[in-house]
Amino acid sequence: MHYTSRVGSLLPGQILVGPPHPISNIRPIRFYIPSDETLIERKYRELREHAVARDHEFWLDNNMRFEQGKTDFERHTVVTKGACTLDDLSDYFKQYQVDSFDRHLEYNRYVWKRNLAMVWPGLCAWVRGIGRRKRRRMDALARHSEQSYFDQQADAGSV
Repeated sequence: MHYTSRVGSLLPGQILVGPPHPISNIRPIRFYIPSDETLIERKYRELREHAVARDHEFWLDNNMRFEQGKTDFERHTVVTKGACTLDDLSDYFKQYQVDSFDRHLEYNRYVWKRNLAMVWPGLCAWVRGIGRRKRRRMDALARHSEQSYFDQQADAGSV
């Protein structure tokens, strides 16, 4: 079944979550953007979007470094020993952990600070949105019911 979906077709509170990136393993996320989004709600949404992007960047770089180092280690081990065993790979992994400890520690500190910095804007956005939630939900449901999500011609050609 073929369907089309747009960020504008999300209901209040919904998010679109995509498949994990093949290298970073971070899932892309699209957040609902209300038509009457306040400044504090926008700031909080942008903080969340930035957090997802930063996590993706870190893990993309980390996993690429790991895989490149592993490939180089395997090549070197095969040349010197004739084969690369699981014990050899465990030695590489241990060394990788030691070598990347400071980078991971810095990233974890950043994540804790970032998450703590997001608490106040998130709380403010939640409090400011309490009165609007019911109206937003009803407005979104009305818009949602008027939209066509299934492409009739694509459905006729695929089952």
